[in-house]
Amino acid sequence: MFPLVADGGTGLFFGVCAPDASISVAPFEIFRRQLKLAGSHSLNRNTSQAFAIPETDGDVIVRLVSHQLRLSDMLPFFSKKLTDPASIKVQFAAD
Repeated sequence: MFPLVADGGTGLFFGVCAPDASISVAPFEIFRRQLKLAGSHSLNRNTSQAFAIPETDGDVIVRLVSHQLRLSDMLPFFSKKLTDPASIKVQFAAD
């Protein structure tokens, strides 16, 4: 993942893994490239509340999606070292 994160960018570890899982990180790359690492747990028992938000927020969440890409376009898109400030949320769109 780290080669795909832009300098100064944030890498997000999202989801669930085994409690004893580990990753190898070169600290030099983190501070040299000024990377931020963040984690988010995916099972906070609020899934039903999250699904209800788009039904009540008007158009707000939909506007957060800046790009919808096919699976075949994802790697080329993220490999470009994205610098476009208009890129907010990139979403997979099934063909």
